Amino acid sequence: LEWLEPDAFIKTSGRADLDRGGVRYIGGRCVDPRGYLDALRVLNEQAGEFSVVEEAVDPRSLEHAETILCGGADAFRKFPDLFPGGLTLTRGESLVYDGSTTNGPALLRGSYLCPGTNGLILGATHEHFDDSKAAVDAPPSAPEALRAGGLREAADLLAAPGASLKGATAGVRLNGPRTHLGRLPFAFRRDEGLWVAGGLGARGFLRHAQLGEVVARAVLGDGDVPEAFSPRRGGVDE
Repeated sequence: LEWLEPDAFIKTSGRADLDRGGVRYIGGRCVDPRGYLDALRVLNEQAGEFSVVEEAVDPRSLEHAETILCGGADAFRKFPDLFPGGLTLTRGESLVYDGSTTNGPALLRGSYLCPGTNGLILGATHEHFDDSKAAVDAPPSAPEALRAGGLREAADLLAAPGASLKGATAGVRLNGPRTHLGRLPFAFRRDEGLWVAGGLGARGFLRHAQLGEVVARAVLGDGDVPEAFSPRRGGVDE
């Protein structure tokens, strides 16, 4: 990332209203989440004998020497007894714009704009829930209402003038326990041969490789899970 002062930010973006400076990806590059995950899967398939089960099935029913439940919101709601306490859920709604209309470089300024399956995903609202049953998978709001409401500022900053609005999307994510370092993901050995990891929240691309390496080393007996990633909540001492 590189910081741009107001004059440079205006020159780069072509938008005179972006007059408070900001941040951009160097070279205007933007992460393609789907493509990245597909490539990661191919690399993993070449690493050795393993299998990936994307559906949230009960990991205790799988016949593996070691099973890692990489738990998100879906798994947490289906198997809450496998997870530590202190977790919360966040529901977010995003706008989807036509992929051919962008605001020049991939600009970041308190919001985000990134490629998605059906177009460019812009911004996200935040509804926080302490009760897993309260965070329902409701349909997203009407795109026009979302554009005029919760994501108005993000769209004003990042959407190109005249950009074609295609729709809206919604999802629920799992946040890790609160610590003195903020909310961090967690990883621990739940039972013999069963590990649980997750709680990446909104930091999936920042923390996933670190968390994956921590769990892999622990499973192979090549180190312990760092204290910061070891949850001790809800009467459960992992």
